[in-house]
Amino acid sequence: MGNKPTAKQNFTNVIEVEEKGIRQFEEEIGSFSKNLNEVLAKICLEKEIIKILTLEEFILWDFPPSFLNFIQKGYFHKIINGTKYYDAKKIILLLFLFSKHNSNSYLTKNFHEKASFIFYYIRSRNDQALNEPITENEENFLNFIDDIVDVYCIGVVDCYIELKQIPREGSLYRLRDFKKDIVDIIIKNLFKTDLKQKSSVLTPEAVNKKFSADKFLLTSDYIRAIGWDLLLNGAADEMEKKRKEEENLLKK
Repeated sequence: MGNKPTAKQNFTNVIEVEEKGIRQFEEEIGSFSKNLNEVLAKICLEKEIIKILTLEEFILWDFPPSFLNFIQKGYFHKIINGTKYYDAKKIILLLFLFSKHNSNSYLTKNFHEKASFIFYYIRSRNDQALNEPITENEENFLNFIDDIVDVYCIGVVDCYIELKQIPREGSLYRLRDFKKDIVDIIIKNLFKTDLKQKSSVLTPEAVNKKFSADKFLLTSDYIRAIGWDLLLNGAADEMEKKRKEEENLLKK
């Protein structure tokens, strides 16, 4: 009886199996094999849609056919006037999540491609200076974090489940239920200083420093790790319970 595994141990084992499966899948489709600038240089960031053949030719040039099979699922498409395109924003953020960290040196400083991309992506939408600090309640910043979490927790997970013919259940599928909580934790982490205090703004230098300190920052692994932690420490269940209580109050 003393050797009987606990419910938490069983739950941990389930998560470990799912983690192994999704990691193998991401390796199969060529994730973390390319630098961000390698792939984004071929896509016009200002576009809202990308023609099917244009993107698929590019994908087959840089990634294995399995990556193409992956993005051909419905989540990454957009229908306009009956014609199917790829949703440019979703594809760009997918490549952001699945690209490896890379830095370029200039004089005595290293600049991470992903840190630079974040400021370009956010600032270009308001025609602002690229080096202007990000504030915590800034709409474009909040949308960016929300969108990358959505791309992973909904888009990547759904396509993975469909391709591997896995039942729509389990810990990985549950990530969508507390997507907002993952977003909140990411934002909190980004605005946390080295001294574990909260900063009022995010400067380009601060974001660059965070990428230097954590090579998994804002990758698919990073998002999953936050989700697993919420599940294992019971926080996800408490969050779901609280949300249901709030929904019931609104119905009254």
